[in-house]
Amino acid sequence: MSQHTCPGCGQALNCSADKNCWCMKMPSILPVSADLSEQSCYCAPCLAKKLSQKLEQLCQTMPHHELLALAQRYQNNQSPLQQHIDYQEKDGLMVFSAWYHLKRGSCCGNGCRNCPYPKRQRPK
Repeated sequence: MSQHTCPGCGQALNCSADKNCWCMKMPSILPVSADLSEQSCYCAPCLAKKLSQKLEQLCQTMPHHELLALAQRYQNNQSPLQQHIDYQEKDGLMVFSAWYHLKRGSCCGNGCRNCPYPKRQRPK
């Protein structure tokens, strides 16, 4: 286990750098630099915010079928919902993200604010 400082907020954190680390449950979408001097561990809230920004970008630029393939790896993930990645809090309510809906695998037909499914794939 090694000591790190989160580059996002400066908080001290421990990194086990193994497959049992909490960060391994996060979506694997950020590029990892080959340069070890550029690699840093983030705390959970900062990593969630960083991933959320990347997911929003991907949802706007990546073809829908590729988004579904990316999200499919996380469909049966039993980990708790993660703020910034799976939902945002707005006016005291949970608003599910497009990523959350992609992990579901299909549109529920409820007219969700962040529904990423093309209109032709939505139930009527």
